[in-house]
Amino acid sequence: MKNQKAYTLCEMLISLVMTSILVLSMWSISSIGTNSQKRVAAEAQVLNDIHYGFKFLQNRVREASALYPEAATGSWVSQKLIVDHHAFGLFQNDDTTDFVYLPDKDDETNREVIFSVPSTGNVTLNFYKPPESAGSVWPAAQDGDELNVVRAELVGEKQRIPFEMLTTIMRRI
Repeated sequence: MKNQKAYTLCEMLISLVMTSILVLSMWSISSIGTNSQKRVAAEAQVLNDIHYGFKFLQNRVREASALYPEAATGSWVSQKLIVDHHAFGLFQNDDTTDFVYLPDKDDETNREVIFSVPSTGNVTLNFYKPPESAGSVWPAAQDGDELNVVRAELVGEKQRIPFEMLTTIMRRI
């Protein structure tokens, strides 16, 4: 029987364990890659939505003949930035806080939602006016300040994805 070529039980068990370790390692690496791709895709979606909203805001401000902040009232959780007869700001609903655009600043029922954060998340939108001197901190824009340049900052978290976007826009005069 010594001349027979066969695998022993011990060799079979060792090869089974090694194969199992190899398969589990490949599955683990694949799972990590898939989860990373999903996370990156979700982050990209959040940042793309904000980027779209800021580009829209920039285009409106550049063409504006009037630009000034207005105090938050009612369901508004941020100042509104009035751009001619349009408005941008954060509006609170029952289950979301929305970065919105109003085609008519006086008609709050006609809101276009640019970016939405569930109530469980947090978000702030601030508008700043240029500093009095170069190198100074940009002060918060006050009600009725007529602006030629505005800095908009949107900070928060959506689906456990933190974001902070800042843009400075100059009105074409």
